[in-house]
Amino acid sequence: MNKPVVLVVDDEPDIRDSLEMLLSSEGYRVELAQNATEGLKRMESSSFDLVLLDLNMPYLDGFELLKALQPEVDNIKVILLTAQGTVDTAVEAVKAGAEDYLTKPLDPNKLQRLLERLAEINQQKRENQALRRQLNDRGRF
Repeated sequence: MNKPVVLVVDDEPDIRDSLEMLLSSEGYRVELAQNATEGLKRMESSSFDLVLLDLNMPYLDGFELLKALQPEVDNIKVILLTAQGTVDTAVEAVKAGAEDYLTKPLDPNKLQRLLERLAEINQQKRENQALRRQLNDRGRF
C-alpha cells in the first residue's frame, strides 16, 4: 500500500518540523506550509492525499481553509490540529468535512494509527473506483 502524500499547514515552526520528521521517518512524502494561504497555493500546484491543518492561525484559520477545500474534501482527507480542543469545536470540524480532530501536543502513536486507517480507506476507495471503471468498460460491449 502506498503511503499518502501529506501537507502540514501550521504556523508553529516546531510543530511543522516535528511532524515532518515523524512522517518522513514513516515513509510519507511531506510538504510544509506556514499558513493557510501558503497551504492553498501548494494545493493548487501539487496533489495531496492528506492535510494536517492547524485550526488557529493568523489571517486565514483552519476552518476557513477547510471550507475552501470543500470541492476536494472527498479526495483529500483533512485532520484538524489544535491546542485548544473542545467537544463543540470537534463536532464543528467533522461537520465541516474534517476526517478527524486531534489536540496538541500530538500523541505520535495516535496520529500514526489515524494515518494508517486513512491510507487504508484511500486504498479501498481507489480499488473501488478501478473496479467500477472495469465494470463500466465491460458493460459497453
